[in-house]
Amino acid sequence: MILAAKTIGIAAGAILGAGLLAGGIPLMRSNYDVTGQASFNNVPVLGAEVCLINSNAYTKLAALEKEKFGLAEANAEAAYRTLQSEFAEKAQKALEKYKKENKPETEEKKDGSDAAKPLTEEEQAEIEKRVKNYKEYALYCRKRAAESPAGRSMYEKGAEFWEAKLETLKEKGRLAFDEASFNYSVEEKQYAGIGDEPVQIVSKVQRISPEELALMNVLEVPPEKTKKPKSKKPAEFDASIFIDTNAVAKAASQVCEQAKESIKTIGAKEDELIVQGQIEKVMTDENGIFSFKNPSIKPGTFGVYIEHNTLTPSGDVLPVRWLVPVDIKSRPFAWNKVTTVTLDEKNMDTEVINSGLTPNAKDIYNRFLNDLKAEAAKIK
Repeated sequence: MILAAKTIGIAAGAILGAGLLAGGIPLMRSNYDVTGQASFNNVPVLGAEVCLINSNAYTKLAALEKEKFGLAEANAEAAYRTLQSEFAEKAQKALEKYKKENKPETEEKKDGSDAAKPLTEEEQAEIEKRVKNYKEYALYCRKRAAESPAGRSMYEKGAEFWEAKLETLKEKGRLAFDEASFNYSVEEKQYAGIGDEPVQIVSKVQRISPEELALMNVLEVPPEKTKKPKSKKPAEFDASIFIDTNAVAKAASQVCEQAKESIKTIGAKEDELIVQGQIEKVMTDENGIFSFKNPSIKPGTFGVYIEHNTLTPSGDVLPVRWLVPVDIKSRPFAWNKVTTVTLDEKNMDTEVINSGLTPNAKDIYNRFLNDLKAEAAKIK
């Protein structure tokens, strides 16, 4: 009896184990499904095509995406460097011309007396003699002007004449400035009609000889000290006036055109990669939900790709775009092998949202212009 009971138990256990094994095999062989939801600001993205692409296609597609937007920036940088170089060359030439035409005001020009030969003893003696004589002549005229009402104006003019000569000779210290090529004769004469007052007569009577000129060092008369008339201070140099805004606008337009062509070329490559690497394509439902249930989905890295124009609650058309990796882990004994993907504004391609597929020409223009103005401010 005991042996029979053991036999029955073993048989029952074998039957139960076989049943569990048979039921578990389908579970272990269940698919690695991928499900998810696409939304923007909690608004579901409806009716969008969602592609699941293999690892190789995803890697290449991600590289093209980086190249697409990086190429636009590279074109912008190259265009700006050209603008900057042309502007800098033009501004530097203008600055050199400005500095040449607006040199700092120098001090008064020297009259050359510092460089002239020192006075000889004869010159010094002659100057002292003349200074003494001119003083006496001026004092005499002033005295006679006070004593002679009839000839006052004549004596006052005579006094002014001698005082001017005296001042010039004292200031210059050179015979050349005293009309050295002449000697002066002073005599008094009486004229009828003005009583007994003698009138002083001053005249140039004899030109001195070349030998005397050489002795007094006046063969080459030093120029008089002159002052430059004060001129208005020139306006500060402003390099920004040499920025060619037409060239800036043209460069900005070319950057945008190049970006369009680049995106068009890269877009064709992307379409080809999506077709070649596509594992499955589905549509989002009214809640933005999508699901991939392809048996070929195995553990590894895949990509989920969406490019779609959706409507915002305000009725505006919004381009939405996602290219996100899906990492499927190996779970051979898991009951649930579904991998969930959430597509929202956090992992959306923000460059597409912010600026569209191509840069804006006005933004590029303002960027170039502001950068050139900053460069202009450094040129002084």
